Amino acid sequence: MAKGKALNKRMSNRCTLFNVKNYSQRTADTPNVEYDQLLSGLRDGSIVLIDVRDAYELDKFGRFYHNTINIPLDQLPEAFNMSPEHFKVLYGYDLPELEDNIVFVCRSGERSSSAVEMAIEYGYENAKHFPGGLSEWQKGKASLQSSGDV
Repeated sequence: MAKGKALNKRMSNRCTLFNVKNYSQRTADTPNVEYDQLLSGLRDGSIVLIDVRDAYELDKFGRFYHNTINIPLDQLPEAFNMSPEHFKVLYGYDLPELEDNIVFVCRSGERSSSAVEMAIEYGYENAKHFPGGLSEWQKGKASLQSSGDV
């Protein structure tokens, strides 16, 4: 009997994970942004950057950019349903408007792709993701620093 309960719990956990990851099955069709476009949008303030990594990953691997909103992927549906006031208190930034240019980022591009699909379902039609993730961002940043363009 105990084995059956443990198996049911594991299957339940897998189903929960699958439901969140289910969004990333169509990554080839997910709207994305390239490094230069992302950098330009961050510099001119035309992009709202949302990092969907977990908090421990920010501590371990660092932030993308100083004006990045951190909303772990599994918290996105709740965040999209918050009042603007509650969102501001919880995340320290204004709730993005439906017409804002939102770019989702993560470590490798998989979770950010899932986030775009969720955002589009919530009405954020200008949502995109940065498919290269943190590793591509760091390479591009290093390239800019070595060329003196930062």
